[in-house]
Amino acid sequence: MQNVQRPTARGRALSPTRAWILDLVEGASEPPSTADVVRATGLHENTVRAHLEALHDRGYLARDVASTAQRGRPAHHWRAQAPRAVDDDTLRPQDTASTRAYAELAAILTSALGRQSGNPAADARAAGQAWGHEHPITGGARPSIMRSMSTLGFSPTADRATITLHACPLRAAVQRDAAVVCAAHRGMIEGMLQAPDEAPSANTAVLIPFSSPGVCTVILQ
Repeated sequence: MQNVQRPTARGRALSPTRAWILDLVEGASEPPSTADVVRATGLHENTVRAHLEALHDRGYLARDVASTAQRGRPAHHWRAQAPRAVDDDTLRPQDTASTRAYAELAAILTSALGRQSGNPAADARAAGQAWGHEHPITGGARPSIMRSMSTLGFSPTADRATITLHACPLRAAVQRDAAVVCAAHRGMIEGMLQAPDEAPSANTAVLIPFSSPGVCTVILQ
C-alpha cells in the first residue's frame, strides 16, 4: 500500500508510518485493537501505541475501551474519524513554538559548553539537576516525569516502571554532542527526584539513551 501524507489540523503532514496506520484502521471491517495493528504492521507494541495515541490526539482516531472481566490492561479499539480543530493546549508538545525555542536555545548552549567547559557532560548534568530542583515531584514520580517530558516535547509513554521517550526535541543538538545533551536530560530527571525544598522521592531513575533507534528509556527504581 502506498503511504499518503495527510494534512493535520495545522497544515503539517503525517509521517508515512502514521499515515500507514491510519490507512489500516480506515480499511478495517471492524475497529481494530492495538494488538491487531501490531500484528498488521509488525512494529513493536510501544511504537504502535505511541502512533495511535498521536493520531487520537490530533483527532484522526476515536478510541473505545473494551469491557473485560480479565485482569490486566483493557483492550483499546480504534475508529477513524474526521480530524477536529486542535487547540494549542491539546497539540503534541513537539509542535509548539515554545518547544522549538527550547530546542534552539539548548543547541546553542550545548555548543558553548563543548567549547568552554573542561568537562561539558558533567557541567550539563549539573545544569540539568539545577533545573530539576525547580520542578520537584508532585503527585508521584512517574506522572511528574511524564508531565515534564511531555511539556518539553518528548512524547512519552509509560508502562509500569518504564517511561519511553519517543521524540527528542533536541535532535540537532544530539547530532553535535549526544553525551552533553543526554547528560543534561539525565540531570533534569535526577534533580526532579532530589529537589531540596521538597521531601525527596523514594524513586531513583536511570536514563538509557537510544535504547532503540530514535527512542530513549527512563527506568524508575
